[in-house]
Amino acid sequence: MHNRHLRAKWLAFASLLISIPIAVGVLRGEPAAEVGKAAYPEHPERKKVDPIAVNGEIFIDPTTKQPWPKPDVALVFSGEQNGYLEPCGCAGLENQKGGLKRRFTFLKQLRDKDWNVVAMDLGGQEIRTGVQAMRKVDFSYSALMKMGYTVVGFGPGELKLGTDLTYIVLNLPEATNPLISANVSLDNFTSPPSKSYKIGRRRWNAHWHRVGTRKKGDCRAKRSGRLRINGPLAGDSAISGRAA
Repeated sequence: MHNRHLRAKWLAFASLLISIPIAVGVLRGEPAAEVGKAAYPEHPERKKVDPIAVNGEIFIDPTTKQPWPKPDVALVFSGEQNGYLEPCGCAGLENQKGGLKRRFTFLKQLRDKDWNVVAMDLGGQEIRTGVQAMRKVDFSYSALMKMGYTVVGFGPGELKLGTDLTYIVLNLPEATNPLISANVSLDNFTSPPSKSYKIGRRRWNAHWHRVGTRKKGDCRAKRSGRLRINGPLAGDSAISGRAA
């Protein structure tokens, strides 16, 4: 009974607060709609941004306005996704950048032009931990493989997942697994040194060429689940000259 009376008092007080600005507006001869606008002013409309006008067209020579000629090889670097599978909306819809879907479209456009694309990711798929972070990392690895990434490194955020990261790595298909690292190992660095780098083949100018890639990470931890982590300078002498 006491709670019911207390709730009624609060409702009456709230109604009084709402009615005061309306009553003042009526006494001044202002319509109720105008009073509401004064109490809750509209946000200024954001000016729409044309990204091409601001940044210019990509792969277009600014002087001749002609498309770039086909390069011998196109090296594409990405990294530090930090859990944003979709663009962050903080900058407004008209200013959004990034996201896996846009990256997929970008790489597809290059390959549709018959460019020799070598895509590499330095890591940093996630910065948080927990079930959602684990699923994001797992999905990101699958997406990077689907996009045809040659190599993907471990970032410090992924290494914080510990045993969850071990589970993800062990379940990646061996034939298309792009993960490499010179100082992160699942078998205590007992595998051949070739596990720490990757040699890819690309054809241009009627000849086959080899593209070597290697990844190192800097992390204070010594272990992440079953993954063993060495310092960033470890393993230099072991693989020196093997990729030549």
